[in-house]
Amino acid sequence: MKKRTIRDDGVMPVPRGLRGGNIVAGIIDQNGSMRTVVTERSQLWAHPQANELVLVVPRFDVTCPVPWHSIPWVIKQAFTYVDWWVRTRNDPEFGGFKQNIAGYLKLRREEFLRNNPH
Repeated sequence: MKKRTIRDDGVMPVPRGLRGGNIVAGIIDQNGSMRTVVTERSQLWAHPQANELVLVVPRFDVTCPVPWHSIPWVIKQAFTYVDWWVRTRNDPEFGGFKQNIAGYLKLRREEFLRNNPH
């Protein structure tokens, strides 16, 4: 059995039964909330609103619809990629999306503290 390796950005490879032709993207709004979208690449334009940051998870194509048991895993991979992207940027303004990223980091920190009480 071949061992699946984690990529540099922390995202796991797509399992064989989930591979397809649809992209996965994380969309961060101005409050920092992130939603995950699975769509055809040509239809991605229909999902974000003005002032939302769209980050497409590279080399991560899945089937659509995503099977129910795989949805949490796909969402976790999108969060993993967005977390990596934020950590590795060297632009304090984040390309004009500083407010989005500041809100996202605050929500992620609150989630971490809620799940890991002192």
